[in-house]
Amino acid sequence: MVKTYTVHRISSLPLFNLGFLVGAVGSFFPIATAILLIKWGISSLATWMNDLTYKVEFPIKSPIPGVDFPSIVIKPLELLKLQDVQTQLQNIGDTAWFKVILLILGLTILAGLYFGVIALIAGEAFNLASAIFGRLKLKLSDASMAPGQPAPVQPLPIPPQAPNPQSPIPNPQSPAPTGPRLEITQPIQKTVPVTTPAMIIGSDPGCHLQLNGLMPRHAQISLEQGRYILYDFSQGQSQVQGQIVRGPNMLKDGFLIHLGQYAITFRQ
Repeated sequence: MVKTYTVHRISSLPLFNLGFLVGAVGSFFPIATAILLIKWGISSLATWMNDLTYKVEFPIKSPIPGVDFPSIVIKPLELLKLQDVQTQLQNIGDTAWFKVILLILGLTILAGLYFGVIALIAGEAFNLASAIFGRLKLKLSDASMAPGQPAPVQPLPIPPQAPNPQSPIPNPQSPAPTGPRLEITQPIQKTVPVTTPAMIIGSDPGCHLQLNGLMPRHAQISLEQGRYILYDFSQGQSQVQGQIVRGPNMLKDGFLIHLGQYAITFRQ
């Protein structure tokens, strides 16, 4: 099911909060894993450098009985004067855990702020585009249904007697109707209140609103989560605001609907 909504502006603060939350939570585990691996690697390298020694033994025995050549132990760090490097690596590897935790939390907060600012910039860019180009339409589709497929709406039981479109125009002295209603202006003049959550319009006598010349079940107006949605069953013979209805279309006060030859204004 595809639903079309009109978006004028996105609130910046909730967008920033969402970006911060997603960035902080999403980066915490990678940052913590990387820092712990670095700490372990540096500590292992310092230990390996500290234990790095070479023992040189003479392969030829001493010609003097009971006297052997002494073995020579060589430490490469001393020869290359890398004792300070090894000491610094050891200090980094022995960093207290509370410092590591503070580093992880600090980098996580910075990542959250980064993603929050990116989301904020994206929201403001959307608001700017909406202000320049007018309202933007957002189409949300349900993955369980093919795009453009009418939603499975369960209409209420159809009353045995449907209103007759050829009935006379109400008395001008009667009070003006209020609430959701359909104002038919062509080719007849008639006002029909929308009193059911699933109002079926068509030429069938069992429809809530019977209009001659339409398909038996031409369209349906449903109340869903406080919004009125028009569903077309006529395969392209319905229009809203001059555009052919190809899927569920949200109605707003004053929208002009064309069902066949009938011009209908939706009032809410």
